[in-house]
Formats: sequence, C-alpha cells, structure tokens
Amino acid sequence: KPAERFLHLGIFELTGHHRAMPDPLPSGKGRGWGMRKPAGRLGFSAAHFQRIFTAWVGISPKRYQQYLSLDLAREMLARQYRVSLVTARPAPVDGVEQHVLRPVRRSAQWLLRAGEARRAIAALAPDIVHAHYTTSYGYLGACAGRHPLVMTAWGSDLLVTPHTSPWMCWLTGWTLRRADLLTGDSQSLVDAALRYQP
Repeated sequence: KPAERFLHLGIFELTGHHRAMPDPLPSGKGRGWGMRKPAGRLGFSAAHFQRIFTAWVGISPKRYQQYLSLDLAREMLARQYRVSLVTARPAPVDGVEQHVLRPVRRSAQWLLRAGEARRAIAALAPDIVHAHYTTSYGYLGACAGRHPLVMTAWGSDLLVTPHTSPWMCWLTGWTLRRADLLTGDSQSLVDAALRYQP
C-alpha cells in the first residue's frame, strides 16, 4: 500500500504557548519575532517576556514551538505518512519534503503568497491539508481550496490578531469557515473559533 500523503503548513511557525503567545509574523530586527504586542498585553516587554518564558520552560518560545512541530512531524513519519511542508520559514527536518515560499516580512505579505501556496499544494496533491496558525498559514490553506482542510489555532491568531481591525476580524471568519475541521490547544481557542460560526 503506498504511503498516504500529509501536508503540514507552517510547521515551524512561532504560534502559541497555549494561551497568549506572539504573533509569528516578523516585525523587524531586534523586535523579538513580533512578541511586542502580546507581551505588552501581559505587561512585559518582548525581551522580558522571552526571558520569563525561557526561564519557565527551559527553552525559547521559538524553540518550544519547533519541538512541538517536530514531534508531530516525527509521529506522522513513524506512522508511514509522507509529510510535506509548505512554509515561508524553512528549517531542516529529516524525511520532510519542503516547498519554500518567498519570505514574509510584513503581515500583508501573507495575502501575496496565496497563489504560490496554492501551486505548491496542487503539486503535492495531499490527502489532507493541515494548516497551523489561522491568520497566516490557515489563510493560505483556505485559499488553496484543497479538502479536507484541518486548521489549528494556537493562541494570538484567534485571541489577538482578529481584534486589530474589522478587516482582520472578517478575514479570520472567512478563513475559519473554509476549514473542514478546527482544532485548538485550549477550550478558550475552541470557543473563540465558534464565535465565527464556522
């Protein structure tokens, strides 16, 4: 029996620490991977938030998310799935085919990567598309039009980013309504997703 195909979008994104974690979109040199706004909501600077997180968990927020993602990729590979990755931020993973999108340096650039991601997903012809982080890779997965589409929210993608403007709120709802299955790492994320009536 041929190995099933599994496409995992954005496996290496810094997307969440179970409650309120940073927006993964790059925000310029020295700005801590876009942690400034979520850290500020907690009353910390981005640098202080990273120090607290690292002291509490033992690794940086970015490394934490990479470990979670690597564990999922390894689990799927161990089950004989072919794991492919469409990402704007590549990192080496043994046994994982990567399709690298042009880098994303500003939030609005996710909108410009839709065609590129759609072509990469079509070339892979996956049985499942699993997009992590609703307001970036989730959007790209929704634009690809491939089903079944599983979407996983990690925190600020539903609890912070949609509230930055009416446009982001609308786009988040549009994206969620295209998913066949929604998952999140806490009940508060599931409740936030349900408010969009997916």
